[in-house]
Amino acid sequence: NPNELAFIDLTRPPAADNPVLKTVRSFGATPTGVVLSPRMAIAGADDASERVFAFILATNVVTVVDASHPLHNEVSIRLDVAGTGTVVPRELVFAPATATAYLRSDGARDILELALVADPPAGTGPTENDYQPLLAELGAGGGPSDIAVFDDPAGRRFVLASTPATRELVIIDADTAQFRRVATPDPIDRILVFPVGA
Repeated sequence: NPNELAFIDLTRPPAADNPVLKTVRSFGATPTGVVLSPRMAIAGADDASERVFAFILATNVVTVVDASHPLHNEVSIRLDVAGTGTVVPRELVFAPATATAYLRSDGARDILELALVADPPAGTGPTENDYQPLLAELGAGGGPSDIAVFDDPAGRRFVLASTPATRELVIIDADTAQFRRVATPDPIDRILVFPVGA
C-alpha cells in the first residue's frame, strides 16, 4: 500500500499502538515525500503543547497529520483548484512561532500559506482534531524556485521567493500579502538567510 505510513515512537517499546499504521488520502496520487515540521504549538487549541506535524506531499494534494497524535484524523488539501492542471508540491518552510508553513509547488505561480489554527472538535471521538489549516495565497508571480522565511526584529514576517524566470527576488509581507520585486542581473534559484551576527 503506497499510501500507508508508519508512525514509530522510538522512546517506547513495540506495542499495539506503536507503530501506528495510517493510510492517508491522496486522491489517486502516490506520496512523493514527507516533511516534518519543527515543534509548534497551536494557540487556543485543546492541546497547548508543542507538536510535530507531518506534511505528506503528493501530486495535487498535501496531507497534514499530527505526528504527535497519529491516531487523529489527517487533513487533506487539494492543490489543483477547479482543474487548473498538475501541481507538484516541492518545498516547505516553517514559521514555528505561529504554527505556519509555506509551500512552493511546481505548476503554481504563487506560494501557499498554511496556518494551523485552533478548531474545537465537533465530537468527543478519539480521532478528532483540535485544529484546521487556514489557507492563503501569497503572490510570487513567477514560479518560485526557492523560498525562505525571515522575521525582522520588529516581529514582521517576510517570505522570500526567488523567481529565476523573471530574474527577480520577491519579498512578501506575510501579514498583508503585499510584495516588492527586486530585479537581479542574473537569475537566482536559491536563497540563503544568514543569522544575525554571522
